[in-house]
Amino acid sequence: GIIGVFGQIDETVDIPEEKDIYHTGVLGRVAKILQLPDGNHTAFIQGFCRIHLIEAHQSGPYLLGKVEEYPEIVPTEDNREFIAAIEACKDITDKFIQRGEGMRLDNSFKVHDTQSRVFFVNFICGCLPLANSEHLMLLEESDIHQRAVKLLNFLNREYQFAMLKANIQMQTHEDLNRQQREYFLKK
Repeated sequence: GIIGVFGQIDETVDIPEEKDIYHTGVLGRVAKILQLPDGNHTAFIQGFCRIHLIEAHQSGPYLLGKVEEYPEIVPTEDNREFIAAIEACKDITDKFIQRGEGMRLDNSFKVHDTQSRVFFVNFICGCLPLANSEHLMLLEESDIHQRAVKLLNFLNREYQFAMLKANIQMQTHEDLNRQQREYFLKK
């Protein structure tokens, strides 16, 4: 079936009301549901389009509501700045995948085989580990070119953080090895 998916403003609210969710979301279908080792479930949603929540009401643990499509501005195929932004996003995404850092990607996903630039931008926006407010900022950007530029900024920030973390771990490991060598040499 088709469902509307909206992020929660406060993740600690067990049964959110309309005031507890962002009003920009996606219309999509459930592609796959997995049971996690802790007994919880997670769902993979294939989004079709952005939607805006007009009104909602409680129906058990779910909200039922009225939505409207939230159209996007798609750049032309020959927009060189957009193409360059996409290629830069693909390069950094490749680095993330090679390092095994943070991205929640299916093993079968091949960054440079992705034909649709719009699909790529939206897919990576959903996979990048960001705060809900940052995901919302990307989702609310109607211009796909501008969304790609914002995505590139987030990718760069997250990749720099991953590199900083790796450098700290390497330095700590080297310091520990040095301390161990000095200890054994003193004996």
